[in-house]
Amino acid sequence: MQKKFRFQVPKRLLAALCAAGAAVLSGCSGLSGLISSGDPMAPESGKLLMTLKATGAQQFQCAADKKGRWWKFIAPDAVLVDEKGRVIARQGPDFIFRANDGSVLSAKIVKWDAHPKSHNDLRDVLFETRAQGKKKGVLTGIRWVSRTEGAGGQPQTRCSPSQIGATLKVPFTAVYRFYQ
Repeated sequence: MQKKFRFQVPKRLLAALCAAGAAVLSGCSGLSGLISSGDPMAPESGKLLMTLKATGAQQFQCAADKKGRWWKFIAPDAVLVDEKGRVIARQGPDFIFRANDGSVLSAKIVKWDAHPKSHNDLRDVLFETRAQGKKKGVLTGIRWVSRTEGAGGQPQTRCSPSQIGATLKVPFTAVYRFYQ
C-alpha cells in the first residue's frame, strides 16, 4: 500500500506570499525598493528625472615621479544627448555640467564602483551636485548624477619618457542619470 504525500503551506505563509505578489504586480510603493532600477549607483532617496547617453573622451596628462610614469586624469569632455539624439548638456573640467539652456551644476564624486568590470572601462560613479549661478533650466533641482555603463575612457598603456607633459584623450560612452 502506497501512502499519498500531501504538501501543505501554512496559511500565514501563503497569505504573505499572495500579498507580496499582488503588491509587486500592482506597483506597491512599499516594495518598490526591492525592485532594481537598473542603476547600481542610484541615490537611496533620489527621484529619477532624466537619462542621457554620453559620448566623449577622458583627458589625461603624462606625469612622472620617483615611482614611475602614469597618465594623470585631467578632465572629462562629454556630450550628453537624449533618446532623440538632441544635445541636452555637456560635462567638462571639474566635472561641471552645462546645459544648453544655461543651467549649470558643479559636481563631485561621492560614490564609485570598487570593482569595475574591466581596466579598459570607466568605473560607475555617483556625483553629488550643486546649482551654479541663478539660471533656471533643465538642470534645476538636480541633486545627483550617476554615470554607469561606461565603455572605454581608460588609458591602456603607461606613458613613455618622451611623452612627459603630453596629453591623451581616451574615447568613452556612458549612461548618465539625473536625480532630484
